[in-house]
Amino acid sequence: MQSNNKEITHLSQEEREKISKMLVLWKSYRAIWRELGRPHSTISKELKRNSTYLWFDKYDYSPGKAQEKYKGRREKANKRHCKLIKDEHLRKVIIWLMERYWEYLWPDEIIHRLEIEIKEKLIWTSTIYRYFRWYGKRNEKYLRYKWFGYRERWKKWSWWKYKDIAYIEEREYENENRLEVWHWECDTIVNPKGIKWWLVTLVDRKSRYILMMKVKDLKWETIYWAMKYLLYGKEVKSLTIDNWVEFSEIRRFKKEWIKIYRCHAYSSWQKWSNERDNWLVRKKIPKKCNINDYSDEEIREIMNRLNHKPRKILGYKSAYEIYNNQDLKYFS
Repeated sequence: MQSNNKEITHLSQEEREKISKMLVLWKSYRAIWRELGRPHSTISKELKRNSTYLWFDKYDYSPGKAQEKYKGRREKANKRHCKLIKDEHLRKVIIWLMERYWEYLWPDEIIHRLEIEIKEKLIWTSTIYRYFRWYGKRNEKYLRYKWFGYRERWKKWSWWKYKDIAYIEEREYENENRLEVWHWECDTIVNPKGIKWWLVTLVDRKSRYILMMKVKDLKWETIYWAMKYLLYGKEVKSLTIDNWVEFSEIRRFKKEWIKIYRCHAYSSWQKWSNERDNWLVRKKIPKKCNINDYSDEEIREIMNRLNHKPRKILGYKSAYEIYNNQDLKYFS
């Protein structure tokens, strides 16, 4: 975004086209800078850099070629001043961390977590992206994947209602504003049609601490006992569910003085913490994969990786650290 003060901004493509038109009309430098609101020296330098002198202050000037030369100079300047190019030791450290942790950590999580531990400001995340795209084409896989696809949702049972469960707007202040742990959001990760294996996921709203378990079916009692097993020995103050039928047995938790809330119909995004963590799980277990191909040990390994993943929303601390109120060392 350009500044409103034209004296400290670079010439744009439109301004270069205006310069070209006024040169054809034999306008002087001063007439041009009065028209554009630019210093006289700016017009002089532009013509010397991006045109060919003919005779008697007459220049062969092309706005298109001038814009291309300008972009080339800017790219070279950015590369010349890139800190990863100047500092060889820092470059080797960053590349080593990216190669080791790229499957579970994104560039911003790696660099900010390292800054927290060594207590020193290093580089911006954009510097890592620029370096890998300019000089490390074979290492571009280490960068975060940015494309998000869309698939049609499955049809829900419109007749199913949780009339006795409060809506999500009725949650307490501490729960709604994530001021304390022990408030969980619940969901399931489904398999392709015809394969009878699913994942039950629970996510703490404040810490984003995730619990996962593989189940054989989506029957009401199966989901209830899976949640009972995952939450055994853990403090639970509330549960937030969507309107799928498999959570109907969750009413049993009310007897344990646990408050239960539900999203509106077709609005699972209202419990977005759980949906976000499900997306992270899908990075390791894609939709076309059979969940039954993953052992219980592999499921626990994925869960532990996510719980020890530094996150930007948590100040680059991990969910494990926030949930257990501990400080760990990952890189030192």
